[in-house]
Order: sequence, then C-alpha cells, then structure tokens
Amino acid sequence: MIVEPVFEHFGRSHLVALGVIAGISFGFPLWARSWPEERIRQVARWLAIGLVAYRTGYIPVVAWIYGDPVRDLLPLHICAILYYLAAFVLWTRDQLGYEIAYFWGMGGTLQALLTPEMNRPFPDPTFWSHFAGHGALLMAIFYATIALKLRPVPGSILRALVATLVYAALLLPLNLLLDTNYMYLIAKPASASLLDFLGPWPWYIVAAIGLAAVSYVVWYLPFLISDLTTGRAREALEDRAETHG
Repeated sequence: MIVEPVFEHFGRSHLVALGVIAGISFGFPLWARSWPEERIRQVARWLAIGLVAYRTGYIPVVAWIYGDPVRDLLPLHICAILYYLAAFVLWTRDQLGYEIAYFWGMGGTLQALLTPEMNRPFPDPTFWSHFAGHGALLMAIFYATIALKLRPVPGSILRALVATLVYAALLLPLNLLLDTNYMYLIAKPASASLLDFLGPWPWYIVAAIGLAAVSYVVWYLPFLISDLTTGRAREALEDRAETHG
C-alpha cells in the first residue's frame, strides 16, 4: 500500500492515480461505442446525474469533515462549474456547451490532475475525492466526444475563449466581495503550478489568457489533422475513381 507523509507531485500515488484515470477515461468511452444508441444515451444521463450529485454533495461533506468555510467550496472554479456544464452536455448533447466543456476540461481539468493544489496525501479522503472527481470530469468529456460523437469545429476555439473571458470578468468582483480566490484571479495557488512561471499578479492573468488560447488551439489540432487527413483520403479515392472510370 502506498502511504506518503505529504503529497508529492508525480510521486508514486500521484502517478498511479494518473494512470488509472487515463485508462478509464479512454477505455470506458471506447467500450461504449459498441453499445446500441439508446444505451449510450441512458448511460450519458446516469453519468450526468452522478456528476451533479457528487459536486453538490461535496460542499457539505468537506465543510463538515474538515471545517473548510463554505465560501471557499462553492462551485465557482472552472473545474467545479464544469461538473454542471458537463452534465448538461451529457444530458442534452448541446454543441456550445460541449465546446466550452471540451476546452475547459482539456485545459483546466488536466492541469488540476497534473499539478493539484493538494495538501493531504494518499489515502486521505480528499486525495480520493480530488482524483476521482476530476477523473470523472475527464471521462465525461471523452464520453461526449467518443461515445456521443460530439466534436469542436474551428469556431469553437473563439467561442470557448470568449466564454472564459466573460466568466473571469464576472468572477473577479465576486472574489473581491466574498474574499475568495476562484479561478486564481486574486493570487496564485499555494502549491506549485504553471502560473508560477507566468510572472507576478496581475500579469500572470494576462499570460494565462494567452496560454489558454494556445492550449485551445493545441487541443483542436487532433480534429484538424483528422479533417485534413480524411479530406485528402477522400480526394485521393475520388481521383482514383475518376481515373479508372
């Protein structure tokens, strides 16, 4: 059994958690593709209910066990609100919701898994909660992409970036009002993160916006490459058919 006195980034428990999440996040949606369409939709809705139930129940449980103030547990971080957005997408297959969820998930949830703001090591319940919860988010996004066959299009990048900017603009005054630090708009996280390399406040926020835009482009590349490859293959088949015709 892996027991650590403190959480260690990319330590044994962290790497094991990442490996399990990667296997389930890809494996389950790939398996689901072989199911009948009705079953795919039903499982999507059960996943949606699970996401909402987990994140809604998280607040009173953590507040009760650890005494964390409720104002710091509200579902206002990107990953927290993503539970509800991903649930909405799984239930409705809404394209705009999917676009935002996809880029927020691939850019934000992955970051939360790779560099978690974690001060309680395995096997503390918050370790399980963090990795199981964020892993479920990642699986939900892959399920929507692989099983429900949703995908971003070129305009998705701009729409997701606008949604990110609007959400940050709304969240900043709320942070000041509640004395909170949602989306890390007031200060960097206490643990090591990518923001440490982006300069002091407020410049790291500007840099993070640019980094988000680059990240969205990177996460769109698999679809762009697939489109280009498929288009070229289709053109080659059409040319060949015309030649032999």
